[in-house]
Amino acid sequence: KHPGRLKGDTVTTHEFTSLTEFIPAEDKINYLIVAGGGGGATFLGGGGGAGGVRMATNFPVEPGTPYVISIGAGGAAGNPGPSNSNTQDGSTGEGSFIQKTPLHIGTNGGGGASRYNGSAGASGGSGGGNARPGATRSTHIRFTTANGHGDPYSGTQIFVNGPLTQGYRGGAANTNDSPSGGGGAAGDGQDACPVNASNNPTVVLFGGNGGPPIEYLSRSPSISTTKYLAGGGGGGVFNTSNPDTYPLQGVGQLGGGTSTPTLKGGAGDGGITSRLVSPFGASDPATPDQNGQDATANTGGGGGGAGYNNNSTHRRELKGGAGGSGLILIEELISRRLQIFETKVFTSSTTFTTQATKADYLIVAGGGGGGHEIAGGAGAGGFRMGTGLGLQKGVTYTVSVGGGGSG
Repeated sequence: KHPGRLKGDTVTTHEFTSLTEFIPAEDKINYLIVAGGGGGATFLGGGGGAGGVRMATNFPVEPGTPYVISIGAGGAAGNPGPSNSNTQDGSTGEGSFIQKTPLHIGTNGGGGASRYNGSAGASGGSGGGNARPGATRSTHIRFTTANGHGDPYSGTQIFVNGPLTQGYRGGAANTNDSPSGGGGAAGDGQDACPVNASNNPTVVLFGGNGGPPIEYLSRSPSISTTKYLAGGGGGGVFNTSNPDTYPLQGVGQLGGGTSTPTLKGGAGDGGITSRLVSPFGASDPATPDQNGQDATANTGGGGGGAGYNNNSTHRRELKGGAGGSGLILIEELISRRLQIFETKVFTSSTTFTTQATKADYLIVAGGGGGGHEIAGGAGAGGFRMGTGLGLQKGVTYTVSVGGGGSG
């Protein structure tokens, strides 16, 4: 055994954005799991709910053992149709999880938003925004075995909205055709505009803002910036203004509840409805209709809802925004501790059992035998070395040492 040496505290953060495996080097991790966000709806669409969020510190894992990492896709956007009845709600996002059977630690996708006269906004990690007047307000799903993501396990669990929660509710619609915002990971989606002004030629009915995101501050040098994740999508807008007498632009509401792009948690804004003509000329020009904004990939943000222009010839052609795919962040803390090194030399085939979680290795194969009578020299055995090979404590490994070739 070699003399021990002290190693300082370091944090390594692993960022996962697609299906893969993770092999921990330490016996405890911190994790942040974000599911895919919900899609925004078309035709007076609500904003999609943020993907569910799950966090823990000092979670025990088995070093050297592979864990499956699965990242949820964002929910599809609601598409327009030839008539009101054929338009689409936004789809619910997919869950993200860490798994090593029987362990399954996951979150639910954000709820898909509803369109006017569609279904109610879907419940999910955070609830989708509503556009259906009088519909039940969507909510967040709690961590239970029944929803596919079991109760919390070991470690210190951190919940965003009380015990066993992973998000917030979507906003409520009103009776006047205004859609609401999707729920965020740090707050409810905003309710729709309460003004009773349907078909008023001088009014734009604004939807609700999406709920706010969470803030993640990494302790790892590999991820030096603060991340804002899982904001709720902004609701669309109902533009009832008359383009000939009182033209107004309808601006969809804010994803993540803010106009600052970096603070939205990846959420999309609601769509814009056009001002077909401008009363102010070149200083304030007419604007085209715009779809609800897609959420940013790998943020879990909800998609923005589509607006509806009561005077536009293509008023049903606007679509909602797609939800953002999820993300998993894992921190490994290498604590300050005394490290002991032991060298084992094997000269014949055998087995050995280790209590280490990592190993450096040097492997040399048997050399070839030299030829007979004025023959050439034989080749050396193959050579291979490496560092940081993951091992499992208490597991017995086989060692095979090759013999030299005959002369």
